Amino acid sequence: MQILRLDIIKIPSNLRLMTQTITKTTPIILAIDSGSGICSASIWKNGAISAYCEEKTTSLQAKRLINMVEETLTESNTEYSQLSSIACTIGPGSFTGIRIGLSAARAIGFAAGIPVLGFNSLEVIAYAKSLEQRNTEITAVLNAGKGEVIYQTFAADLTPICEPTLRKAAGDETFTMPRADMLAQLAALYPNKAVAPLPFYVRPPDAKLPDNKNISNAATH
Repeated sequence: MQILRLDIIKIPSNLRLMTQTITKTTPIILAIDSGSGICSASIWKNGAISAYCEEKTTSLQAKRLINMVEETLTESNTEYSQLSSIACTIGPGSFTGIRIGLSAARAIGFAAGIPVLGFNSLEVIAYAKSLEQRNTEITAVLNAGKGEVIYQTFAADLTPICEPTLRKAAGDETFTMPRADMLAQLAALYPNKAVAPLPFYVRPPDAKLPDNKNISNAATH
């Protein structure tokens, strides 16, 4: 059996011993999203998006993410020690993608001594839509694959009206992918919507551990 190792926790050496020494008056947020195919990173600074970077090739998420974080920090002239927090989507979305993003966010947060905030991917989509569809209910939809979609409806103030729900695709859905720049804005403007940085799945992963009976049978052959 071939074991695939994802080297996603390549944290720069100058960050490992870094501590918070700056008193922050306005939030500076690093946002990471890799749960829905496109991997992206963004910086919220001085009340606006200061940098954004994305990678559309799914197979390069693990390889590129930390480099993308470095690129956004450089572009926004930001040091790790200046960050107030890290925002990361927790799902629903790709099983592997969600874990790539969360693992990177937790590692950076631990090394820098700053909180990691989790946000529902559908909520990020709803926030992006709310910028165009004001004062109305918003339904966020994600492509779940296998002919299915995940949807969730929100009130105009982004209060959830229903739980994320899996259903068969009708075929006429319009999909909007969550992006780190929208996540950064959501985290800055609605910090009370943050949850624990733990993966959230609507559908269980395809890979399953064999039950004890199968393991016992295999051991006797």
